[in-house]
Amino acid sequence: MSGLKGGGASKEAAKFEARWTVNMLFDLLAGSASELELEPPGTIKGFEFSMRRSQGREWHQVKHQNASEGKWSLAALKRVLTDFKDKLDSEDGSRCLFCSADSAEPLRTFLERARMSEDLERFLAHFLSKKGGKDFDSLREIWGDISEEGAYELLRRISTTSVDSATLRQANQDRARAYVAAEDPDHVVNHLGELIAENTHRRLDEDKVWAALAEKGWGPSSWRSDVGVPDAIRQVTTEFLERQDELLINDDLFAIAEIVEVLAALSLPVPASPVIVHGRPGCGKSTAMTKAIRRLTEAGWPVLTIDLRWIGGVASAEEMGERIGLPGAPADVLGGIVGDQRALLVIDGLDRVSAAYGGPQGLTEVVSEVLRAAHSHERLSVLLSCRSSDLENDVRVRSAISRFDGEERRIELSLWSAESVRSALVRAEIDPDILEADQLELLRVPQNLFFLVESRNAGEFDFKTENDLLGRYTAHAEVGP
Repeated sequence: MSGLKGGGASKEAAKFEARWTVNMLFDLLAGSASELELEPPGTIKGFEFSMRRSQGREWHQVKHQNASEGKWSLAALKRVLTDFKDKLDSEDGSRCLFCSADSAEPLRTFLERARMSEDLERFLAHFLSKKGGKDFDSLREIWGDISEEGAYELLRRISTTSVDSATLRQANQDRARAYVAAEDPDHVVNHLGELIAENTHRRLDEDKVWAALAEKGWGPSSWRSDVGVPDAIRQVTTEFLERQDELLINDDLFAIAEIVEVLAALSLPVPASPVIVHGRPGCGKSTAMTKAIRRLTEAGWPVLTIDLRWIGGVASAEEMGERIGLPGAPADVLGGIVGDQRALLVIDGLDRVSAAYGGPQGLTEVVSEVLRAAHSHERLSVLLSCRSSDLENDVRVRSAISRFDGEERRIELSLWSAESVRSALVRAEIDPDILEADQLELLRVPQNLFFLVESRNAGEFDFKTENDLLGRYTAHAEVGP
């Protein structure tokens, strides 16, 4: 809850609104929007500005905080929601976005679940809890007792984002550093703030913003037009996939039930927080990430993969980028080239920063820096993998993701089914009926199954523990097939 009242609160609100508007100007420079119109005259109440994007017009309402509650309940958002419905009803193909430093629950959850569901029936049957059903009825009432289908369709055209003022200030610095060749990113941000103040009720596009920056002698970052940068990004991810291919069971990417949920979370229009795939050691986290990478690459997304097992000690995000062959910090480079595309930043092995692994302590701060910068680029989705025990208990891992304050999307991978294990064994020419029930249970962990399949010619299957399987695999690898 804000401690500011009166003029102080008003000044903070104006500063927050200006920072968000500057952040959207960077979308013009990034190519993810073509026009920003400040306070469109005489057209609609309540909206600070609109954006022209390839998928249509996007209307923004920005409110710093709800000081009376510290969050935005549906009742507190009644005016905003009414404005949104009026705008969406009157303009086909448009979208609305609400930005605040305070969270907008339960609206944010409704929005995510509406976009993740295939249709209204699945939304009602699988994505609404008992309490959620009551809140959904309250939302329909705010919108004039419209039908369930009408409310569902509106939800799919609305987004919310929650970011505090300090993080927003840092995001603007990050984006200025990524897009503009200037010594001090703060000077860039301040100049863009002045540009906004001078253009109320006017339209700004990429050319006008660059013209304003050119007055100060600033132009685009040199590597943004370097055709070699996309190739370098593809090469990093290709090398990661090649390493993962060596660990496939029977050279096959087996079905992973949770992959649909992973892809749906990554594909949300405004991916405010990272998606974390987690589970016990050997559960197939890297395989799940490989499937997601391949699916999104096939859909045309640029994908940059950071494998922390191969990074070692680095002192900064810029040094991490240099280590993998990029001209700058990973998130800034990827965010700087995507334009109107969606892109994916992958960090595999987040648990490598944990104290248990004995990784370089400074790596925690570098990963946190990379995640902060990725959060600044709204076209970037972020996918992480981590062991469940470290995600829950390790102070370094928790520190690396602490900026998301528990809003990261966690998806736990289940063990393989008995049917999948038997199928893999048959394909590897191992008769599953010669194995005991306890042995088959061990093989529900993909890593254990990999060890057995790779050592299928190492003699009798007399293993009883995971260590037995590891020892069998290691000895067989040393001797050779």
